[in-house]
Amino acid sequence: SNRCVKLCDFGLATEHDINRETTYRYEHSFVGTFAYMAPEVTSRSKYNHKSDIYSLSLIGQQLCAIDLQDSESFDTKESVFKTSILCLYQTLQSMMSSPNWRQRPECRQVLAKYNEWSIDKSVVTNDKEFNEIF
Repeated sequence: SNRCVKLCDFGLATEHDINRETTYRYEHSFVGTFAYMAPEVTSRSKYNHKSDIYSLSLIGQQLCAIDLQDSESFDTKESVFKTSILCLYQTLQSMMSSPNWRQRPECRQVLAKYNEWSIDKSVVTNDKEFNEIF
């Protein structure tokens, strides 16, 4: 199994002018799956593309369903994964922890940390424990 997942189209696919404030473009529109909607969308408040950051973080947490509170989830032989997973967890938390969408990171900020939270393909291919853990 190749284990490659790509997510796209969260419902805000429109033309964006980065030189123009888009904050109020989506005001009060209501599209998407309720369980993945950002609080500002469900309350029909003003929002912008950063609402998708919240939705992406929820999906990311489900895709990487690892209980970080469980001390037995990681041991020393899994340290290659632990560092990446902890960074991914922190990144996902930053994407959804703020109730104010203006304080959420931009996509480029999340992707800038890609090398910190991704697990290298060679590890996935060559590590016998990877399939056992995940």
